Amino acid sequence: MKYKQLIKEQRYQIFALVQIGTSKKEIAEIVNASVSTVYREIARNKNKRNYTPAHAQMLADERKERYARKRTFSATGK
Repeated sequence: MKYKQLIKEQRYQIFALVQIGTSKKEIAEIVNASVSTVYREIARNKNKRNYTPAHAQMLADERKERYARKRTFSATGK
């Protein structure tokens, strides 16, 4: 499966499925993402206690903006 970033709707689906106790593997199949993506999404985007899609989207937008600028690499050592 090719890596793709999650969109807002997928985050809301993940939230709803986590709330009803669906397994991570089933969530991954439903939202059409890899199991590791679902685990990573929940782990890195949760509040103090639980995962919320609005908070996750806000964090994702901040990361996207932070790394949107063009990166330059210096050619040192070669």
